[in-house]
Amino acid sequence: MSDASQRVELTLRGRVGVLTMRDAEHFNALSPPQVAALLSALEESRRQSARALVLASSAKHFCAGADIKEFLKGELLDPKRPAPPTSPVNLFRALIDDPRPVIAAVDGLAMGGGVELTLSCDLVLASDRARFALPELGLGLLPRTALARLPEIVGRRKALELILTRRRLTADEALAMGLVNRVVDGAGLVDAAVKLAEEVVSAPPAAIAAAKRNLGRVSPADWEGIHALLAHLDPAEWREGLTAFSEKRPPDFERFWK
Repeated sequence: MSDASQRVELTLRGRVGVLTMRDAEHFNALSPPQVAALLSALEESRRQSARALVLASSAKHFCAGADIKEFLKGELLDPKRPAPPTSPVNLFRALIDDPRPVIAAVDGLAMGGGVELTLSCDLVLASDRARFALPELGLGLLPRTALARLPEIVGRRKALELILTRRRLTADEALAMGLVNRVVDGAGLVDAAVKLAEEVVSAPPAAIAAAKRNLGRVSPADWEGIHALLAHLDPAEWREGLTAFSEKRPPDFERFWK
């Protein structure tokens, strides 16, 4: 078994690829080997035609965040140098840019980069023992991806509160704030995430990708931009959907996934 597969296991559950982080010793800290393993699993999930992804952990915690030893080397914190391929930022970008729905299943702690990992997913389910915190400022660092992504998810003031206070949130607090979508029983966490993913991919792929790509991108007052969103649709998909509706039958989107 390769180092990558030891760190991240990819399994297919129906049409859903489950990426299970397995670095129990380091609580899935985002070290270069861990980031490389996640990127490799993403690529393999495409080869295996997974239509949606669930990101989970078999360790005690979801993700402990950044690898402090790597930060101390300085390269990751040098603004004059490009981010190396195994930088967590490149992982976050790969998840955000993936046209497929990505769901985080959080059990235990999500700290710093672990929170940013969830911010890079489309939906987040959490167990009742999940906890979330952004401790970076206390280390003299910035949670850069959180600065970019968190305000649009929880609002500016709540985002700033989490970043400035470094307070640890319970799952219920994260739910109330909008940081997670649902809190579910820990024993059924991954099953619930897979079920949700299956619900999402009952829609056709181009429509899903367009929704991901364009959410919040157009100003509410830009009516020309709103109309132009039609260009992101696949006419064959909407013809099938509308025809099925008029014929009172379930739409058959299967051919669009091939």
